[in-house]
Amino acid sequence: MNKKVWILWAALMYMLTFLLFFCRAAFTDSLDYRLPFMAYGGTFKYHYWYICGMKVSLYWCSHVVGVVGMMVMCYLRRRRFGYSGAFAAITAFMLAFMGYIGAKLLYTFENWEKVLQEGFSINGVSFFGTVFFMPAAIYAISEMAGIEYKGYLDYCTPAGLLMLICIRTGCFLNGCCHGKYIEYKKRPIVFPSQLLECVIDLLLLYALVVFQDKIKNGRLYIAFLGGYGILRFVVELTRDTDKSIMGMSNGQIFSVVCVFVMFIFIIYDFLVDMKMANQRRSNY
Repeated sequence: MNKKVWILWAALMYMLTFLLFFCRAAFTDSLDYRLPFMAYGGTFKYHYWYICGMKVSLYWCSHVVGVVGMMVMCYLRRRRFGYSGAFAAITAFMLAFMGYIGAKLLYTFENWEKVLQEGFSINGVSFFGTVFFMPAAIYAISEMAGIEYKGYLDYCTPAGLLMLICIRTGCFLNGCCHGKYIEYKKRPIVFPSQLLECVIDLLLLYALVVFQDKIKNGRLYIAFLGGYGILRFVVELTRDTDKSIMGMSNGQIFSVVCVFVMFIFIIYDFLVDMKMANQRRSNY
């Protein structure tokens, strides 16, 4: 059995959850959805767990699940790159820590007025901050560990995407980053954009691990960058975010940047291949 098929099963489960929430909201006559975990418009009802009287945020629990998932993925892929199990665990923690820093920095930049008024807190992150910051963070880790950077970037990319999926799941559980409000036959529906993004991110993750032997030397991250940029641009169409910059939201602007960077590298690789081919012909 293909060891990577679990990703497709996960994508199917997310898709079924998406359909459950969306269809229940669309076809239930009242707001009493008869499912204890559904709230207004088909959103998730319970944002917290109560453990021994303590209120635990499901949003932050999803981060913990993401770190564990990264540890497992890094551990399972360690032999392919010649890393130890301890190094795989350290990598997961470092990626989570530095990824949060990148996400927090971009969020602060995007919402600097709000941050100045309300002060700094651990809440509020921007996913693209992680996407753009990770190459520099991974480079720093590779320098400290004394390992080759491009291979390490390929190693970290799928784990980082898995973390993004877990965080977006946390967004759904937390009721943030949702899609547009839709009214269908006087029934309110909150489009579950978070679940839709999880589905297509899982499909992207599957593509990355399937073609990881053909896309090497740091190009696996470039493939992720372009793929995520395209998919995120589409997901942003379902969200009611401010689209005041050339008719696009911040997320769509960053998505365009991701795709542009991918095309730059594709053109660069093409020119390098052409140069090498010309050199081979001139040697004959």
